Amino acid sequence: MELLKRTKDDPNFQQHLKERINYAMDRAQKCKTYVSTQMQNKHQAGYYNQNVDKDAFNYLKMVMGGGATEDVPV
Repeated sequence: MELLKRTKDDPNFQQHLKERINYAMDRAQKCKTYVSTQMQNKHQAGYYNQNVDKDAFNYLKMVMGGGATEDVPV
């Protein structure tokens, strides 16, 4: 975003940067959706019922926007 501010005089380069930023944000959203779906499928299959690292689970939930919880759902 800072690069967009510094290159105000080159509209072609700005357009290219905007396209790359949009691509990266779209790709990140797709990855987030994919990981969320995979975690839900594994949780439903009982994959996470054994040996769950609570800190790692809470960190993943926080990163994915779900917020942290005190205990792991079983």
